Amino acid sequence: GVPMIAHTPHGHNFYGYFNGFNSQVIIFIERMLAVFTDKIIALTNLEKQDYLKFKVSKADKTVLVYIGLELDKFLPNNTSKIKGNFNISSQEKVVGYVGRLDSIKGVQFFVEAARLCLRKNTSLKFILVGEGVLRKELQEKVILWGLKDKIVFSGWRDDVPDIMSILDVLVLPSLNEAVGIALIEAQSLGVPVVASNVGGIPETVKDKQTGILVQPGDPGAIAAAIMELLDNPRRMREMSEEAKNWVRDRFKAEDMVGAILAIYQKGLKEKNVNI
Repeated sequence: GVPMIAHTPHGHNFYGYFNGFNSQVIIFIERMLAVFTDKIIALTNLEKQDYLKFKVSKADKTVLVYIGLELDKFLPNNTSKIKGNFNISSQEKVVGYVGRLDSIKGVQFFVEAARLCLRKNTSLKFILVGEGVLRKELQEKVILWGLKDKIVFSGWRDDVPDIMSILDVLVLPSLNEAVGIALIEAQSLGVPVVASNVGGIPETVKDKQTGILVQPGDPGAIAAAIMELLDNPRRMREMSEEAKNWVRDRFKAEDMVGAILAIYQKGLKEKNVNI
């Protein structure tokens, strides 16, 4: 008895995430459910094109609506307190990772890149925010390297915006990523980013303008991009301003809500349903 069904996929699961068999199962399920779905709302153009390429949905049923954030929640707050909690000195630059500590997120490459950066510059601190199956393994590596004071695992945190506000660079080295919400959040605060050139990330980050995109699975490239930014304060300032403008113009919650509301209104009108 529901007059209209809209589906918004959150995740990029048709390939690159699971093994081939599981990916095919997901595609089959999506195709079956799409028969009963009026609209599929893709969060990136990549997702939209994949729904067409894998014959899950047709063009007239699939619409693109970029994700929106409540940007007023991402304002600098308690930065000196946060820095104090992490024992960050005034001389140290801070590089962060926010996400699951899982291999698909490429966090292992972030830790390796941190080690490479610290060989060149010891006045850096790396913070990993999140939990996951790789935490113990990665912490053991960091201890073995003698870098536990420089590469810090914060665990799960409720104050992510505050932590992001103290970062000089945010890194998201994912092997597969639908959107990369942490990238949008960081850029809204004017934090330049380094991220893998995979999935929907190229639609989230303006390469060479709000951040640097690198090939996935390459700690050396991640480290080089981090140092390229940290060694160029003027470029960092320019990227910071461009990042804030980019997010404000493209990823506002009210724009997303308005676009989705319009989809429902049009769909219900076509079905002669009064609202």
